[in-house]
Amino acid sequence: MTRAAARPVAAWRAWATIARPRMRVCSLGRPRDEAADRLAALGRCLVPVLLLLFAGCEASVLAAWLPGTLHQWWRAGPLAAGDRPMGDWSVFYDSAKHFSPNGLYNPGLAVIERPLTLLSMATAYRLYVALAALAVLATAFLAQRYVRSPEAKLAVVLGVVALPEMQFALRGAVLTPFLALGTLAGFLLLERHPARAGACFAVLMLKPSFAPLLVLYLVFRRQWRALAVMAAVTAAMSAAGFAAMGGGYALTYARLPFSLGASQGGWLSPTAQTWQHSWPGVLISAGITPRPVLWLELVLLSLVTISVAWRRTDIDTQAAVTALGMLLVTPYAMSYDWALLAVGGVLLLRAGGRARALVPFLLVGGFAAAVLTQAATPYPPPPLVIRDGAPLWSHATYGFYWSAPFALVAIMALAVAGRRARRASAGRPLPVRPRVEGVTGLGAIGERDARKAAWASLLAADDVA
Repeated sequence: MTRAAARPVAAWRAWATIARPRMRVCSLGRPRDEAADRLAALGRCLVPVLLLLFAGCEASVLAAWLPGTLHQWWRAGPLAAGDRPMGDWSVFYDSAKHFSPNGLYNPGLAVIERPLTLLSMATAYRLYVALAALAVLATAFLAQRYVRSPEAKLAVVLGVVALPEMQFALRGAVLTPFLALGTLAGFLLLERHPARAGACFAVLMLKPSFAPLLVLYLVFRRQWRALAVMAAVTAAMSAAGFAAMGGGYALTYARLPFSLGASQGGWLSPTAQTWQHSWPGVLISAGITPRPVLWLELVLLSLVTISVAWRRTDIDTQAAVTALGMLLVTPYAMSYDWALLAVGGVLLLRAGGRARALVPFLLVGGFAAAVLTQAATPYPPPPLVIRDGAPLWSHATYGFYWSAPFALVAIMALAVAGRRARRASAGRPLPVRPRVEGVTGLGAIGERDARKAAWASLLAADDVA
């Protein structure tokens, strides 16, 4: 066919592509009915409105917490009457200044924070909180990369920054913002750069109580390089800390996890136990004495649920399940530690399959559970009522702690969604999207690209001599 004869044929095909009805094609090849199209259009209109409403709720929570955080940062005083100065920062500062042990924290933390002791405690506190705030903003920046619309980006950023546990972590000058950033970066780098992911995961080893499930996940995924790098960096930090504190502390530190005993009473005062959002704290908020047999059963239930979800979900969903599960399997997770909930929320944005349909509900529900749980946490705590030599737990908190139960329910829902997706795809090939003249299948983006290609073809046909 000559070029002159090909010109009307190309023009006709281009005009037919542009002027044809915007008909969607389902996986079975039949056009959907008009009611479904109208419902989809209504959904596209409602989603931005719902996102803005949710962002407004997040902004109201942030407005309730941010002024107090800024005031505490500038004042650099005790968080509550009778509390130690600047929350936990006084403990970190003294540990770094005198190279003294600090509980289960990695001994290398004292070496890392040593330069801050050249400043006064108040100045070092302000600098440390400022760095932690930058870590929170970096986490929010990584989170918004997985959504497209401005409304969704605003909701995601506010969800990370306005999380009450994150604000409380900033006030108390704890490690959680840095742990959240390192853990999130590790999960995002794990597939393409496992060595870098291992170095990021080593940040979490500064507080090793969250590490066991992460190690199990890396073994399950056979990410040996990431595991080796994480172990090497952790060993280097520990060696530096032991060298600064004295070699004799290494044996004492190794015995600390096993000296927990049958109860946490040796570690925490009854008042401090009410600040936990892990399973012992959940039992306390329900007015139940946190006996080891009870919360250990809940930890075992969490482990079983996590293992099932690992087997039945995709890689991205597995990462979100692991981030949520780290908070469930440790018996020691204070209120500010649950700022790591933001990591699980960000990783849920990358979930695929049918689990993706659950993501909006899980994100909204998780934020609401975190707000309600922090509101029920007594700080400063009221004096506990002692009856028959034991605390009266029914009056220990202001309400029920919802974060851990919701995280467990979320993992169960993700496991069920993964099972349905696997059953739905078993025994039949995946549907093939239709193609238009070599352009990708019809859809929100594919149809637009097809029309752009048609316009380009039409202009090229007009330019033929």
